[in-house]
Amino acid sequence: MDPRDHLRARLAGSSCTACGAPTPPDRIRLLARRDELVFVRVGCDACGSAALALVTVADDDPDRPRRT
Repeated sequence: MDPRDHLRARLAGSSCTACGAPTPPDRIRLLARRDELVFVRVGCDACGSAALALVTVADDDPDRPRRT
């Protein structure tokens, strides 16, 4: 399994910032990774909006998003 798929799966189900609908994994696109930051584009099937996000990852597991 590609490490990006693991991170994408962990982010699946996050809520759309516009309408609150859950985000399916196939609408999450990992754009780039720099150290502890992952740049992500998230699209919503429910309302059609798109968002860019910066996700921080934990030091002990580079594929696990950090909750703050």
